Amino acid sequence: MAIQFLIVPGAWHPAQAYFLLADTLQKHGFKASIAAYPSLNPPNPADVSVAKDTAAVRLLLRSVLSGEQDQGNHDEGVKVVVVNHSFGGMIGCAAAYGEHVAGRRERGEKGGVIGIINIAGFTGIEGMSMMQGTGKHADYVRLDKPTLGLCEVENPKEVFFHDVDDDLAQKTIKSLLPHALHVFETAPGPSAATEAAFEGRLAFLKTTEDKALLLRHRIILWV
Repeated sequence: MAIQFLIVPGAWHPAQAYFLLADTLQKHGFKASIAAYPSLNPPNPADVSVAKDTAAVRLLLRSVLSGEQDQGNHDEGVKVVVVNHSFGGMIGCAAAYGEHVAGRRERGEKGGVIGIINIAGFTGIEGMSMMQGTGKHADYVRLDKPTLGLCEVENPKEVFFHDVDDDLAQKTIKSLLPHALHVFETAPGPSAATEAAFEGRLAFLKTTEDKALLLRHRIILWV
């Protein structure tokens, strides 16, 4: 089976914020797809949930696993490594639940997730929303901006990109979008991190200088 990557973004970040990562993976011979959320700058901020974001990512994941995303010969399907960033850990782990190779084979489906990497993120706990885990919105979150039910980040250069090349930081900042507040108040379903099939196949990059999501909050929201 071919190996591909699925990148699951953090909050406020559209797919284009991860083009550099995807391009780097592709230069090393690995195709990379980037997920998107219905809760990112939606027309109706109240009509969002972690469950809907999870469903959108799972739909893309299953398409990649089956080989539908490209024209290659994938009779056995595709092996996928899911790369979650920050808030994306909750969504990506929920989307990958039951999508390991053994589980899909039992259902007569091809391919499977062979590993999950969480970058400055967390796996999520079934039934616990992000707000329940952290207790409040971060101080940098501008509530009900630019409109009711949405939120933006104050000083994203300092919060997200304080240690990033300025040109790249400014380019990425221009791509950021408002996120629906309600999604942070809804809880995920079961996490792939709880499945025996992923034992030894989970990786955590604990970024100690991250100013967006403190390490202690990431620990609270781990399985």
